[in-house]
Amino acid sequence: RSSNPGLALLGIVITRYETKNSTHKKFASLLKNWGDKNKIKVFDSLIPISTAIAGARAAEKSVIDYGPGLPVSQAYRALAEEILPEIENRLGRRVEVPEITPSTTVVFDEVFMAD
Repeated sequence: RSSNPGLALLGIVITRYETKNSTHKKFASLLKNWGDKNKIKVFDSLIPISTAIAGARAAEKSVIDYGPGLPVSQAYRALAEEILPEIENRLGRRVEVPEITPSTTVVFDEVFMAD
């Protein structure tokens, strides 16, 4: 088994979240408390469960391209805005990112299509 010494955990993202599900709310709260106690970032952005993920995959598009106004797309945009300062903090410098539009979201497909 090999390791990657340069690999570091940036944080935890909660996906497939249902806002009306009390178990999901309880789990998110428990996970955030656990993260605080263990000094592990749990991102505030909650990625909702959505059939648009499957639709985007079938259409071979990112979910942001597939439905830019959908709650899941907005959640992924919020997550990107939340993650960027964490990356900049780790690197110790500002990171230039192009405006997130349908033509630039291909950069984020690897991350956002993974759930």
